[in-house]
Amino acid sequence: MAKLKITLIVVLILSLSSKGLGFFRDILITNYVGFNEKTDAIFVAISICTLLFSIFNTTIRTTFAPMFSANFLQDPITVIREYKEIRRFLILVMFVTSLLVFFFPGIFIKIITPGLSGETLTYALIFLKYLSFIIFLYGVFFISTGFLQSMNIFQTVEYGNLFNNMVIVTFIFLFYKHMGINSVIFGLLFGAFIQALYGQLRLHKRIKRYKVKNEKNLFNYHKIKQFIKNSQYILFGSMVSQLTVLSDKFVASFLNQGSITALHYSNVLKNLPLNIIVLVVTNILFTNLSIYYVKNKEKFNFFITEQIKYLLFLISPIFIMMFVYSEEIVRLLYFRGAFTERGVEMTSQALMAYSAGLFFIVIKEVLTKVCYAAKNTKLPLLVSILSLIINLVFNFILSYYFYHIGIAIATTISVIINCFVLLYYLNKFNVIENVKLILVITFKYSLMLLITLVSIYSLKNTILINFSDRLNLLFGLGMIFIIYISFHKKLGIDLKLLRVKR
Repeated sequence: MAKLKITLIVVLILSLSSKGLGFFRDILITNYVGFNEKTDAIFVAISICTLLFSIFNTTIRTTFAPMFSANFLQDPITVIREYKEIRRFLILVMFVTSLLVFFFPGIFIKIITPGLSGETLTYALIFLKYLSFIIFLYGVFFISTGFLQSMNIFQTVEYGNLFNNMVIVTFIFLFYKHMGINSVIFGLLFGAFIQALYGQLRLHKRIKRYKVKNEKNLFNYHKIKQFIKNSQYILFGSMVSQLTVLSDKFVASFLNQGSITALHYSNVLKNLPLNIIVLVVTNILFTNLSIYYVKNKEKFNFFITEQIKYLLFLISPIFIMMFVYSEEIVRLLYFRGAFTERGVEMTSQALMAYSAGLFFIVIKEVLTKVCYAAKNTKLPLLVSILSLIINLVFNFILSYYFYHIGIAIATTISVIINCFVLLYYLNKFNVIENVKLILVITFKYSLMLLITLVSIYSLKNTILINFSDRLNLLFGLGMIFIIYISFHKKLGIDLKLLRVKR
């Protein structure tokens, strides 16, 4: 347990560093480029590339762990050989995908953001053509790190992301005056190359001790079929999940200029605590969850409730800060350089609507990992399809009345429905046995969140109304911290568990 805590803390620190630098990268882009058709275009291009490689990333990470982790301890040479055979196939798929995007960028843009026109469309076509190669480079990196994670080596992903963002930031600082927005494009490409190279070197260092003979055949079709069979529902589920994210940009492409950029920046802020805390914790504990499902159902159920409880304890204060202080946060982080007052208003409105779903995203992420641990990959796929349909329907309805804010609200609604549908069917299929306890925890934390939210909002608009943005933020953060620490025992939190024994 102590080793697991150390791993969690190290990876969380690395994740904080890499995601923090990535966030600083976005702040630089806003400072230099601003809030206009170019930012809309570059974020559309990045989103399309992210969609394509994220589908494979989720599939690889979720499939490699149960496929390789147990057998690696018994017969590492055979496992490494099988991995290499599957890797060749996956790299070929990534390369073909990059070529398709390079030669046909207009098709991808018209499918995903059909509302783009004029200069925004022209820029998006150019940017996507260049950035198509990062799909291949990211693919190479995540294929390597996916296998390393199946060997319980988790730090490589965060180190790679850190190096990638360092390169991008360096390119923007050094070359923006001479190259303009192209410095961002080439920074993304070179950063992805360094990241892929680092992943390959780390993997080679870990497996070079094993003398693995290469097979005569380039592909092992039996193993490829096995991989496809194991990952098919995860692949489609991941695809649907990414399409749900992109459906926001799909509808936003028909709205006023700046809507895509506002949704992107608010989404980046909303995803920051999720990527740093929630996804890191659930990914690391996924292997243990899979083992407990087979060997000890009591520990399996205990592990689920503890994850939900502690993650909600960490995320709830962040949600309150984002909801109450959305405008102050956006103004503090983005309002400089070419970023406009209109950008602050649009982004803060979307952030408030997006942040309302943070609470339920935590539960959804844990329950999704429960499905995969129980080898029920079909349920997340079906629920993701339902979520996509709900999101699209509400996107069109709410965006008509509330514009880009309606799109963010629609995403929150779909997340809440997704969460409770997963919980209902996991209980119905007897995968989890403590659904009542999960509902009690959810109710307790919801009540605590509501009381704190009303208290902080009232303070902000009465006693603190004449304070500066920074003092308001600091005072609000301090009050939330005091409240949650004071009530940690009532919420079932043992702060001693955060200590690591030497």
